[in-house]
Amino acid sequence: MTDRVVVFRGGALPTAGVSPGDFAAEVAARVDEDASLLNLASAGDQVRLSYVSGDGQDAVYEVVAAQAALTLGVGQLLQFAWQGVNADVDPTKTIGATVYTLRASDGSALAAGDLRAASYVARIHSGSVIRVLSLIRIADVPGLSAALADTATAAQGALAVTAVQPGDDVSVLDETATAKIMTGAERTKLAGIATGATANAPDAALLARANHAGTQAISTITGLQTALDGKAVQADGRLARNRGAHYPLKSATRDGITSAEYTIWSNLLLDAQVFGARRGCYYQVAYYQNGATIGTPGYGWVIREFDAATYASDSSTARVLRQYWDTNPPTINPAGGIQSVEIICNHPDGRPSPTVLLTVDGAALPASGTPVNSNASSGLPGWSWIIDPACYRYQPRATLPARRGQIQSASNSFLEKALLDAWVYGARPGKVYGIRYFKNGTGALAGPNDGWTIEEYDAETYGSAGTGLSVLNYLQPAPDITRSGVQMVTLRSPIIDGLSFVLKIDTDELPAYGTFVKMNAVGDPGYSWIIDPARVAIAPAPTPRRLSWSADADGNLQATWQSGIWWYRLAFGPNGKNLLPNVQAHYFSPRTGSTAGQWFEQWSGPTDWLPPLIVGADVEGAATRIFTGGNHGSDGGAGGDNTARNVYYDMLIDGAAQPWEVAEGAASRITLRVVNEVMAYNTVGVGRYVLREHFVVTITAAGIEVECERTALEDISVYVDYGPQIATGGYQSTMMLLGGGAGDFVAYAAGLTSGTKATTPDAWAVILRAAHGQLASWIDRNYEAGDLRYVGGSFSLIRGSGGKYYHAVCGVDTGSTVAATIAAGESYRWRGGYTWQAPGLSETDLMATLQILRDGRPAQALIASGSNWSLLP
Repeated sequence: MTDRVVVFRGGALPTAGVSPGDFAAEVAARVDEDASLLNLASAGDQVRLSYVSGDGQDAVYEVVAAQAALTLGVGQLLQFAWQGVNADVDPTKTIGATVYTLRASDGSALAAGDLRAASYVARIHSGSVIRVLSLIRIADVPGLSAALADTATAAQGALAVTAVQPGDDVSVLDETATAKIMTGAERTKLAGIATGATANAPDAALLARANHAGTQAISTITGLQTALDGKAVQADGRLARNRGAHYPLKSATRDGITSAEYTIWSNLLLDAQVFGARRGCYYQVAYYQNGATIGTPGYGWVIREFDAATYASDSSTARVLRQYWDTNPPTINPAGGIQSVEIICNHPDGRPSPTVLLTVDGAALPASGTPVNSNASSGLPGWSWIIDPACYRYQPRATLPARRGQIQSASNSFLEKALLDAWVYGARPGKVYGIRYFKNGTGALAGPNDGWTIEEYDAETYGSAGTGLSVLNYLQPAPDITRSGVQMVTLRSPIIDGLSFVLKIDTDELPAYGTFVKMNAVGDPGYSWIIDPARVAIAPAPTPRRLSWSADADGNLQATWQSGIWWYRLAFGPNGKNLLPNVQAHYFSPRTGSTAGQWFEQWSGPTDWLPPLIVGADVEGAATRIFTGGNHGSDGGAGGDNTARNVYYDMLIDGAAQPWEVAEGAASRITLRVVNEVMAYNTVGVGRYVLREHFVVTITAAGIEVECERTALEDISVYVDYGPQIATGGYQSTMMLLGGGAGDFVAYAAGLTSGTKATTPDAWAVILRAAHGQLASWIDRNYEAGDLRYVGGSFSLIRGSGGKYYHAVCGVDTGSTVAATIAAGESYRWRGGYTWQAPGLSETDLMATLQILRDGRPAQALIASGSNWSLLP
């Protein structure tokens, strides 16, 4: 005993005897040590797993503490106690971060019920499978299934030996206490009992009505008719139970005042519905005339709408939706019991107006001639009470909340209040659309004052990805919105053919002019909201057309034509500093069958294609020579005051005048006629126009021709007129200056020149190439002033600068020498144009081809090199 005390594990050697606590500590210490020894004994052979959580289907285990340092790998034996029966196939065991599927020893799936609450030995078979080595199924014991089958067959055979076989003579049947032989009389009695007869029921059960089939008259059941009559009265009184209750009204604080209840309203109004209510508003039934004389007896109503956000402190912005003097008011019949009255409202600002449907008890009206009045002053009972918002049936939203890229954003006040409705026409199937930005007059960005950004998304992936295509951006044409009441805004996408948006805007609800509406960033309210898909009309299948057009009421035109495997589009309309009609943008699109696919913008901006010029008035004094007209202001750039104005602009479709309105169609020829007046560099200060310019722009699938005539309104001197200009954006891979002496195509460069008039007088075209086609500008050197009569010998006929290339009609290198003197009433002319062409259309032995529109007819340039070509006819 002394030896055992000396090796006590629970503490120091007891000196005053061994207490029960000492023995308990000794026992616990020895149990822990034995467990540790057992765990250590199994290290390297079987890893013991300890249950953490889960059930018989899916459970979590951990390696016991003594073996925690071991790394589990393929082949490791495991020992564990399973917690119960698996309810389904493929139970799982999670060890650390790894989830294993438990399989049988042969790798087959475990069926439901194969595992039980027992201990098992298993082996890690792979990174995701543990095979149970314990025998848990009949199939796990080789030969057991066959042996059991043989045993069953033998047992059945043994029984068969003793069974009665066909043909056997049965001569003796013994009757026992539980096995009786039925007599003939008993068999006859049994045959007389109907199938389904009630077995051994007493007479009371057989006579009970509950056990009867068929129908029974109400009159045969005592008290039933009286009970039914009572139920009918109760049902009719369902609304009547609201009599005297607050509902459908609700107490509220108005301008700091909380009025007392008006019991006449509480007794009179049993229910109310406000159909077409606006979000963020309260509604009030304030007055019923009830035959009172205001000039003449009447039965009018007063219905008001309030802004909920300011109702408690300032209700002065209330809108009266119905006045007592409005004609044809609905009336209450005092003798009509419970009845409904429909009050049709009219919003004073032209907004959509609600309809108020009241359920009333006519018997609760005061005497005829006594109005129901909580309208006249703040001291009246009911003055601050409103129709309970639970009774509001809101106007359908133009936009709906949605999840975009896993983000559900809050609403935007612009969507809730200012945007009354929205429609999408010509949409692509499977797409949704969202308004993402509205400039609202901000000067922080270029483009129209009321520019928009609207994006298109794949409906199927919007919730998970939400990446969109900008089908309209704030730089593209958009009408200025009149800030007065409700306005309709029509927007056309330059990216998707036929796609347009019609927005109904309450301009009184817009933010202050100059404050943009932003919904394009993740944290922005409205970021995930989309236009209601019920308001989206899918575009019909398009009809293939070689040249088509669409226009709007602001003079914006889009012309679209086909070339080879591509489609091209030109946007033309008011542009730049002076808002003169000019090229706005151009696009390309791969063909999808016989129609265009998605459009890709190649260039857009305010810079000129139809050119400005440097012109001086002979009778004015000296001034800095600057360009005027086009996109140039009084500072010589795009700033300062305007230096030109448009005085005429129209469109002809196949020779017939087409008004500027929202329209579209097919054509073989589109003609634009433009007349502008331009100031001289030395008349900008006095605002005098010295020149009238006439442009006729003809658009066909063969190309675009520009004819220009500039007429002096007084004696003028022209210093520079570049003729047709071209912005190179989107076509900057290779280039050629045709007739410029360079010969072959060269890599695009921004500042090349063709050489001077003296060295390369035949330079007449700039050809630009990219993977999606060819863009060229040209000038007719055999037509009027295109023959270089106003060009000095050292002036470049084609020159590049700042992402543009220029031709030459008037120009002298010194910049101080007059190129052309034009007397009042006299003119000079030139013509040139632009052409787009699909890639790969040139013959293999030609360097390039051009199809241009010259003198209204197609002409073909067959180009062997930059200095060798034919132009026919």
